[in-house]
Amino acid sequence: MAQVEANQGKPLDATTWSMLFTFDIMGDIGFGKNFGNLTTGKAHPAISAIRDNMRVIAVVSHLPWLLNMLGKIPGAAAGYQGFFKWCTDQVETKRKVLSPRYAFGLAVDETSVYPDATQQSWDHDEYPQDIISWILKAFIDNDVSAPPSEPALHDDSRVVVIAGSDTTALALASIIYFLAKHPQILQKLQAELDNAMPNGPRSWTYDKAKTICYIDDIIHESLRLRPSVSGGGYRVTPAEGLQIDEVFIPGDVNVFVPQQLIQTDERYYKFSKEFIPERWGEKKVEWGTDKAPYFLFSLGEFSVSLIQCGV
Repeated sequence: MAQVEANQGKPLDATTWSMLFTFDIMGDIGFGKNFGNLTTGKAHPAISAIRDNMRVIAVVSHLPWLLNMLGKIPGAAAGYQGFFKWCTDQVETKRKVLSPRYAFGLAVDETSVYPDATQQSWDHDEYPQDIISWILKAFIDNDVSAPPSEPALHDDSRVVVIAGSDTTALALASIIYFLAKHPQILQKLQAELDNAMPNGPRSWTYDKAKTICYIDDIIHESLRLRPSVSGGGYRVTPAEGLQIDEVFIPGDVNVFVPQQLIQTDERYYKFSKEFIPERWGEKKVEWGTDKAPYFLFSLGEFSVSLIQCGV
């Protein structure tokens, strides 16, 4: 909020500031530290590399074999190496802080960068307070839920950063866009916030905020129109194949589900191209919203485990 006030009266890039905000949030939730992006107003170099190459990922992700092949070519993934190394260092810094005897190969001693990273003893009965600590605890304790190897452990840290910050930033930027475009919806939301917290932001609590269902309605409607993962998700056709109208797709073939196209189809949603949060609230029964297809980050056993964090 301090940065917003400092730029009052000036154009503000909501997409960039949303990314800085969510990256700092995932630093706290994922690693238990503040990365300081909101303070500096600049994206971390490791994240900048990912953002600069996201367009390439969006294209080649539709050809999984090509993505794997390019990853084996020396220098082809050079743009991501800084990010990969940074994520590995974050895990090893956390492991060093929690339990020195488990730290290995730490390329950078980030305790000099984060002086508040005080030494802690590893208590096997203590519940960790961030995601990476949970994963490390499972890994060190040889829990069945642990990553199967150290490379997999480092891969998990990349997922925490990208899946947690990038998708949430896109959702937040979209919500800001829709609220700016529809002032009447913003006014309704503000009225509900004022009613739940009459003393303003200083009286904010999670228990009060979670009673405001209109917030959830706005989030769901924004993600319906502009999914954070616009490329859809993988599916495998059944062994006997799949007939879709005049098209037959052989069995055991990877296909993509056009998520945004389905969620804006008039067959499933009334006024499907319009931003109407009420379709998730007071109009839910009348408009049959519960029967309409809606899958933010896949469904069933393949659904993203941190979906509530992202939403």
